[in-house]
Amino acid sequence: MNTPIAYSTDEFLVLAYQEKKDPLIFGQLYSIYFQRIYKYICKITADKDLSFDLTQDVFILAAAKLDTLNKPITFQLWLFRIARNTSLQYIKKQKNHLDFDSFEYGVEEEGFDVDKEAYLDLVEQSIHQLTPDEQYIIKKRYYEDVSILELCKELHLGESALKMKILRLRQKLNIMIGNKVA
Repeated sequence: MNTPIAYSTDEFLVLAYQEKKDPLIFGQLYSIYFQRIYKYICKITADKDLSFDLTQDVFILAAAKLDTLNKPITFQLWLFRIARNTSLQYIKKQKNHLDFDSFEYGVEEEGFDVDKEAYLDLVEQSIHQLTPDEQYIIKKRYYEDVSILELCKELHLGESALKMKILRLRQKLNIMIGNKVA
């Protein structure tokens, strides 16, 4: 006797949309994820209006590319990856090469009252308080967009060692920024 396959709601809706291309089915996915994607993008951009526009772009792109998703059970991860990439691409187009995902903005779930210019000034001030070696790593990675592998070769470090160093630098900057805000 065959046991029926249990699908999650997301998986069921993705499979149904891939088969029928019914906008009402995609609308259900939109309803489920809109607020979560919007809040996620707000944390990256700290701009409500921009986040709304980017959220719309994410769902338009997701609807267009949903046929390429081979494992419908990974829909949520796939959608958040699109949201992250869309947000970061927009930021890069604006010539702002800081990786906003790397720094804790302190954006609350409800209030997005973050002054980006003041925050970026705090980031700059904090970076200048780092040692020259630390400044070099941050500037290469986030301002010049040098890959981890390229930095590893240049600094003669292993990939995991460099990633740990960058993680600690980001944590150090978050603490420095937090102390200036408080």
